[in-house]
Amino acid sequence: MKNLEYWYGDDVDNKFRTSALEIFNININAKTRTALTLKEECITAAQEIYSKYPNIYIALSGGWESQLCLHSFIEAGITPNVYILKFPIRLNSHDTEIAVKQCKKYNIIPKLVDVNFETFINKHMIDTAKKYQTYSFVQTLHAYYMEQLHEDVLLVDKVNLRRDVNPDSSWSYVRSEDFDFWPQRFNSFNEKKVINNFFSHSPELIYSFLTLPVIQELVKKQTSGKISLNSLKNLIYYQGGFTNLFDENTSRFVKTVSGDHIPGLNLKNSELIQQTLQFKSRNIYISYNDMIDILTNQGTVCQYI
Repeated sequence: MKNLEYWYGDDVDNKFRTSALEIFNININAKTRTALTLKEECITAAQEIYSKYPNIYIALSGGWESQLCLHSFIEAGITPNVYILKFPIRLNSHDTEIAVKQCKKYNIIPKLVDVNFETFINKHMIDTAKKYQTYSFVQTLHAYYMEQLHEDVLLVDKVNLRRDVNPDSSWSYVRSEDFDFWPQRFNSFNEKKVINNFFSHSPELIYSFLTLPVIQELVKKQTSGKISLNSLKNLIYYQGGFTNLFDENTSRFVKTVSGDHIPGLNLKNSELIQQTLQFKSRNIYISYNDMIDILTNQGTVCQYI
C-alpha cells in the first residue's frame, strides 16, 4: 500500500464519501532506510516523480513549498514544465510575479492560465465539486482548471505541523480531507493525473522534515504561542539544506494566496459547495511524537470520523 493513501470505510478502493459519519482512513508507511537531509530527500522525490511522469507540470506559486519543489527538480538536473493560475484584476499578482520571475531564471516558459471566476462559478463549480467531491471553492477551482489543462500536474503539498487542530493542543501532523484526498478521486476519472504528495512523497522525506533541529526545539516549547510553522519557514528550509536560495537573495517567498485575497468569494462558494455535497472537510491529526514513532517503527492505519 502506498504512503499516505486514503479511503472510506472498510474498502481500501472506496475513494468516495457517502455519509457524514463515514470512517476516513489514512495509511502511513514506516521508513525503510536512513533519511537523508531534507534537500536530498526533495531531490530524490523530484527524480522519482519525473521518472514516472516525464511531462509533468508543477503548479507554481510564490509560496515556499512550490518554489522549493521547482528548485528540487532543477537541482536534480530536470527542467520541468510549469503551470501558473492567474486570478482576474491581479488578485494573486504577488504570487504569480514571483513564480514567473523564477521561471525566467531557469529559462522555463510557463503555461499561464487566466481564471474566469464568473464563468467557473456559474457554469462549472457545482458539477466539478460533485464529480470530485471537492469541499472548498479553491480546490474545486484547481480541479476544474487542471481537468482543462489535460496534463499531469504536481500540486505541491507541505508538511503541515500545527497545534490548533488536535483537541489536546499538541503539535500534530495534519492532513486535510479537502486538499489531500480529492486528487485520488480526480485520478479515477482522468488519464492525466494530479499528484499532490511531493513533501509527503516518502516516509523518509517527512521524517527528515520533522527531525530538523528547529522543529524539534519548537515541539519542546509547550508554552510557545505559535500555532503553525509560517514564521519559521526561512530557518526550516535553510536547516534543511536549501542554503543556496538564501545566498542568491531569493528567499522572500510569500504565503500562497489560496483563498486569502478573495475571502468573500471563497467563503460564500465553499458554503454552497458543502451544502450541495452535504459534507464538510475533516482534518486528520497525529501528534508529533506519535508520528515519529509511526515513521520509525511499523507504520499504521489511522481512522477518523
